[in-house]
Amino acid sequence: MLTRREFVKSCAVASAATTLGSSVLHARSEDSLKAAAAQASLLYGSPLFPQDFNKPRLLDLYEEQTSIITATVYMRKTQPSRGHFELSNPDRVRDFARSKKIQLRGHALIYGNATPDWVRGEVSKDQAEKVLVEHVRTLVKRYAGQMHSWDVVNEAVDPNSDRSDALRRTPWVELLDSAYIELAFRTAAEADPKAILTYNDFGVEGDAPDNEVKRRAILKMLEGLKKKDVPIGAFGIQSHIGAQWHGTKLRGFLQEVEQLGLKIFVTELDVRDKDLPADVSARDRGVAEAYSRYLDVVLENRAVEAVLTWGLYDGDSWLRERQSRSDGRPVRPLPFDEDLHPKPAAEAMIRAFGNRRG
Repeated sequence: MLTRREFVKSCAVASAATTLGSSVLHARSEDSLKAAAAQASLLYGSPLFPQDFNKPRLLDLYEEQTSIITATVYMRKTQPSRGHFELSNPDRVRDFARSKKIQLRGHALIYGNATPDWVRGEVSKDQAEKVLVEHVRTLVKRYAGQMHSWDVVNEAVDPNSDRSDALRRTPWVELLDSAYIELAFRTAAEADPKAILTYNDFGVEGDAPDNEVKRRAILKMLEGLKKKDVPIGAFGIQSHIGAQWHGTKLRGFLQEVEQLGLKIFVTELDVRDKDLPADVSARDRGVAEAYSRYLDVVLENRAVEAVLTWGLYDGDSWLRERQSRSDGRPVRPLPFDEDLHPKPAAEAMIRAFGNRRG
């Protein structure tokens, strides 16, 4: 396995290659994921999590590899009690990004699953609009002029919803019905007219029936927002995919999103390895092949302007707890391993970026 230094050196040699199954992934002349993405007119990045600030080598890796980082601003963390804002963690991410000249995005202003209990317990329907506006305005104004983009609303659609508009039943739906989405976008736009405002969701990448239901519902929602001149600028596709991913319908869906005049950001890419063999080499090959297949489809679409993995190295992956392996071995879903060494997934991403450039 390559060390990080060897990876940087190998990527500068056009003939370098790594065999992944039946395919050969040729490293390009770029010396980092950041540089390879830039050559393809893309931003590459990852969230920077609070626990990462005590890891100097990891911070060096962020500086070396990323051109955009995500600050998480879930309401249950940033307004844990009514009127009390706690923004020290996103401030630290902002300060790091600014010091390293890395672009910044925020995730997510309004997210049903991250709504603090006090919203349901203390806020009446008459008060709800004021509470939502105050929350969004406070966060967006604090970072105005510093954010590349915001995930304004996250995961609003549920294919199993009993509502005709397929909206997920959250405290905001209960309090404000569907109007909360438009309200959040308009408030964010007023607070920072320059940031790209994004709707972000998952479960649209595959071919299962519920994926198609969700795609149709999201498109209907996006079309409705555009018809009302709601200031939405992008669709964020989370992209938590399995190692066996072969989505045949994603290409057409992204084309429909593009036709609405929206940019597309891949916001949370990773590859589940829980069903792959225990052998690390075989597992890493399987994960890399999934990255390659997925990005080769997604990057055909020129509306895609950013690709972010949900974490830069395996030690930060949410899948360690949420999608753990039955054999107890650590998951390996991200471009760098727990020792911060690049994996075949990183080389697969560089190849995909290089294919797009060509």
